[in-house]
Amino acid sequence: MPRDPNKLNRIWQELKRRNVVRVITVYAAAAFVILELVSIIVEPLRLPEWTLPLIIVLLCIGFIIAVILSWIYDVTPEGIERTDQVKEPREEIPGQPSRLVGWKIATYLSLLVIAGMVTFHLISRSKQNESKLETSIAVLPFENWSSDAAYFYLGDAITDEIILQLWQANVFDRVLSRSSTMQYRESRTSIPAIAGQLGVNYIIEGSIQRQADHVSIRVQVIRARNEDHIWAHEYNGEWKDIHSIQDNIAKEIAEKLKVVLTPVQLVQIEQIPTSDFDAYEYYLLGKYLRSQRTPESLLKAKGHFEKAIEIDPGFARAYTELARCYGNLAFYGSLRPGEAYPPALELAKKALEIDSLFGEAYTVIAVNDLFFSYDFAGAEKNLQRALELDPNNLEVYKSLSELYFFSGQFNESVKMDQRALILHPAYPLQDALFGIHLYFAHYKDSAISVIKEKIRRDTGCTICHTYLGVIYLHEGEYNKSITEFEKSLSSFSPFAFTQLGLAYSKSGNLNATRSILDTLESRAKDEYIPYSMRGALLAELGRDQEALDYLRRGYEEREEYLLLMLHIDTISYGDLRADPRFIEIYKKVWSEG
Repeated sequence: MPRDPNKLNRIWQELKRRNVVRVITVYAAAAFVILELVSIIVEPLRLPEWTLPLIIVLLCIGFIIAVILSWIYDVTPEGIERTDQVKEPREEIPGQPSRLVGWKIATYLSLLVIAGMVTFHLISRSKQNESKLETSIAVLPFENWSSDAAYFYLGDAITDEIILQLWQANVFDRVLSRSSTMQYRESRTSIPAIAGQLGVNYIIEGSIQRQADHVSIRVQVIRARNEDHIWAHEYNGEWKDIHSIQDNIAKEIAEKLKVVLTPVQLVQIEQIPTSDFDAYEYYLLGKYLRSQRTPESLLKAKGHFEKAIEIDPGFARAYTELARCYGNLAFYGSLRPGEAYPPALELAKKALEIDSLFGEAYTVIAVNDLFFSYDFAGAEKNLQRALELDPNNLEVYKSLSELYFFSGQFNESVKMDQRALILHPAYPLQDALFGIHLYFAHYKDSAISVIKEKIRRDTGCTICHTYLGVIYLHEGEYNKSITEFEKSLSSFSPFAFTQLGLAYSKSGNLNATRSILDTLESRAKDEYIPYSMRGALLAELGRDQEALDYLRRGYEEREEYLLLMLHIDTISYGDLRADPRFIEIYKKVWSEG
């Protein structure tokens, strides 16, 4: 049967006569204002998470009541009165009382408007939350699809460069460092799980393929929460276009994350490190080799950085990378401190001549100040300058933490670690040294927990066993200490061997201490083994004069271990610390610092 058009019209007129339409309009507007007001004050007033849903429910219930009351009652000059019914012929609504029809209409209208209000609010809140989502980014290791073995380094290299490009733009809230994401190179962990572990909202992944002079780079940006692929693109070009491709990637990512780039930020993104592509290739290969952290790879990396500088003497990044390489070689004993740190300092100064605002160069100078010049004040000044130039640089916070650690300011050291944690929530799992900092700041349980969690996630972390051994040694739990140090001997470390020798001595096994000393002395004939470490074991064996002679030679070599013994390793030379000769050496170290 065709629907009577007059019937709908009469219903509409009745709604207007009873002021139901007016009440709906006013109530909806008031409800919208209330919802927006509550959403604004929830966070500042720290109201419970259920506050907003509760308000929505109450407003929905109130709406139903308001519509029903507006149908039944009306506000007149005489007060609130029951709305008179219009007399209608009974046959127009056969078998139904007119009041029941009114209730039905009110109910349907209420449900319709409520659904509209809730939908509108949820959509608006969703868009608002999306716009407020922190632009925290993790770039996962790019896959290398190049068939030519000569380009084996490109996957890691392009990952580094894209991270650096996004970092230098200084427009995103956080961009995680390479060391935070390399653990996921072949991981099958889901994107939301990775993002949760790293504390980021966006994941970038991709691949690179190079064939002769042609290069293809695929990039995609994923909103981690729901694994929503918000953008993907493939860039193809010649190798000589690599800088412009990287620029475009950074710009596209900013656009897709709705970040507006200023003219200054555009200049930063478009700034190329070198115009010579041969120099750039040597630089990329050098960075890859330096990241391997073996004496052999470091020596090869050193040669590649030197070649890059030879080709392009204005390549500032190559100077700081070569300087870091010298520092790494000193750390691993491949170079004596006097062979490594002075050249590193000159390289950093040269980088600053090319670019006076190059923050990494100040970090290199600070490391030289601390570990070679024993200049704590100079190191802090240069690190603070590096922080001014790049306030989101994780490496600067790590270096500040180390500075305060070596100077005995253990709580300040942990504070720097905590600031690094804000930038990189996965920081404790990236660098278990955080656990040692916690221990000396008197957070023993937390320290052990951090290091053990790192071991659980990375069973190959031999340095973690060294750190646990140090803690147990200082706690007087010598058997536990020995067990942990022995687990760390899969690769040779003069420091781990020295600490193991101390643990054997404290447990009463001097023969084992003597055997370790013989091993270090034998290796010292062909490689650099710090004098101050060997001297610590001589002191345990009662050979005091030899121990102090080695300590003096360690000072002359500017060995890092002397800094460690200021406030941290108070076990080494324990019986000689009151000796005037020991005090004389340490007065020199401290006065310089």
